[in-house]
Amino acid sequence: MNEQLTAILEFIKTHDKFTIISHSAPDGDALGSAAALFGTLCSIGKTAQVVCESHVPSVYSFLPFIDQLKPCSKAEDFPYLIAVDCADKSRLGLCTGLFDFAEKTVNIDHHKTNSLFADLNYVDTDVAATGEIILRLLKLLGAKLDKKMATCLYTAIMTDTGNFAYNNTRPATFIAAAELLQADI
Repeated sequence: MNEQLTAILEFIKTHDKFTIISHSAPDGDALGSAAALFGTLCSIGKTAQVVCESHVPSVYSFLPFIDQLKPCSKAEDFPYLIAVDCADKSRLGLCTGLFDFAEKTVNIDHHKTNSLFADLNYVDTDVAATGEIILRLLKLLGAKLDKKMATCLYTAIMTDTGNFAYNNTRPATFIAAAELLQADI
C-alpha cells in the first residue's frame, strides 16, 4: 500500500472531528466523493461535516447525505480537514479559511495537476475519479459499503468518465463500478 495512503488511514483512525470539503462549482465526482466519505466516517463512529462554497446543482440533489452539505459560513471549526477531488487550494474558494484553521489537512485527488497542498496528500492519477479512491479508503477503514455510499461513489465515477465514454476509463474503473452495482443501487 502507498505510504501516503497508509498515513491517511492512520490519521483517520486516530482522530475525530473532520471537515470534508469539495471544490467550488462541484461536479458529480466532488459531491459523490465528499458525500461518500462523510457517510464512511460517520459509519465508523467519527464526527464529520461536509462543506462546499457552492450550492448543490439540482441534478445531484438525489445523492444520499447531500442534505448534510453546509455552506462554509455555517461550518464548525473542526481540527481536521479532508479536501476531495480538489487539485489546488484555490479551488476550495470561500472554504479556504476552514483549511487554514485546521490543525492537520489531507488532500485526496486524481488530477495530474494537483499541487500537493495539504499536510498529507494522496493523488492517484491512474484512477478515473476520486470516487475510486474513496471506495478503496472505505474498504481499508473497514466500513460497510451500503446502498447510500455506493450511490454516491457510482455517481462520482459515472460523471468523471462521461458514462464510461472518456479515455480515462480503465478496466479497474469497470471493476469498481461492478462492485458498487452489487450494493443494490
